[in-house]
Amino acid sequence: MSVTVLCPNGRRCCIKVTPGKLLSQILEEACLKSGLDVNRHQLVNQKRRLDLSLPFRLSGLPNNATLEMFPATNTEITGVATIALQYAGHDELQKTTLLSIGISSGKKCLFRYQRLVLTKQQIDEISARIACEVAEKEALLRECAQKKAENDERKKLEETELANFEEELQMAKKRKQTVDSDCRNLPSYPPEITNSFIEEENTSVAGPLALATPCDRRAVIFRQRTYEDTILRSEEINDEFFEIDIDDVRAQLKQLRDQVRMAENRALVSKEYVKQKNREHKLLAYRHTVVRIPTGTGRIVQAQFQSAEPISHLFEWVRSILSCSAPFSLRLALNHKLVHSNTTNFVDADVAPKSTVFIKFIDPSVNFESVCVGSLQECSHKEADNLCSEWLSQNTVFQPFTAVVADHSPISSSTSKMCSTLPDGAIRPSFKANTAPKWFKKK
Repeated sequence: MSVTVLCPNGRRCCIKVTPGKLLSQILEEACLKSGLDVNRHQLVNQKRRLDLSLPFRLSGLPNNATLEMFPATNTEITGVATIALQYAGHDELQKTTLLSIGISSGKKCLFRYQRLVLTKQQIDEISARIACEVAEKEALLRECAQKKAENDERKKLEETELANFEEELQMAKKRKQTVDSDCRNLPSYPPEITNSFIEEENTSVAGPLALATPCDRRAVIFRQRTYEDTILRSEEINDEFFEIDIDDVRAQLKQLRDQVRMAENRALVSKEYVKQKNREHKLLAYRHTVVRIPTGTGRIVQAQFQSAEPISHLFEWVRSILSCSAPFSLRLALNHKLVHSNTTNFVDADVAPKSTVFIKFIDPSVNFESVCVGSLQECSHKEADNLCSEWLSQNTVFQPFTAVVADHSPISSSTSKMCSTLPDGAIRPSFKANTAPKWFKKK
């Protein structure tokens, strides 16, 4: 017969039992195999706490039962008890503990020892059984010491990882507070800034404060392309452009493999941490921003901004080019309204690196083109595109933070190492993939 004990550290211990084996001995053996303290745990079966002083035959447990080990909740009151033992010699019970003879709790205990005359064969059998029990106990003690060392090492590793994770979160929080405080403490500059300020800024040290300083808006107004020009540009595209060839299929296959690899090797990090990392990468990649505002009459107003500037500079610039103080609101789409804020930059507002912003006046009779065309420089659509490309040329490609753990495969490393040590003229060995069994193949 045997029972299975589920330990708190996730281990399963299979304990061999006899009808007369005490439940306290089962608990002790399971604790020694798992490196746990016997006095701090208890056995539970189906949410019922077991009496450790009972033998297995009187516990009501079936064969192959599954027991759970929980931390003990000691609600008993410690008291003083008087125990009287009468024995003939002085060395008979010298190495016997109260727990080993079943005295662990209760008010009254009665033990009766009878002195029997044993033969030499019986004495040898008892001595052999006691020696076997002592050897098993010593083996369990050695295993317990080893398991305790493993448990302590695992606990220290978990504490170290938790401390590193909390420290990284604190550093990310401090970096965010630093960026927000820098954006909040930016000085207010008038929109009329000369080109010499740009040259002076390019020679300065790159940093959050340098990126957040206002720049020359170089505001222009141009006419939008007509529908006929759009048709001509679309007709220039060949029909073969829309056909899928073998290169497109390979690119899609590579993209799907990358997605599978990212899903399988994704690290266990929070969404807030990934969001903060992507925000930092966007601030480094999208340094410059171009904003275009349609007038509603076929013309577009274009201006340039630093991506780290607060979004309130966009509202101030629009207000500066208006000839009247009419209230207005800015929107990226019909349901995405931009909020006037000194702590949110163009990256946080999803305006960087290039966006079309729509202006809406509270008074519907106000015409945006009529109140701003006098303060803007007119140009062609091509010249406006050249200004936009020149301003955005300093941006880099945004690489999102995927939180993927690096895959260090020992098979691939050993294969590459073996191939690198081949002599000149040797043929590289071929590694066959695992094929399907014969019964799985179609006939």
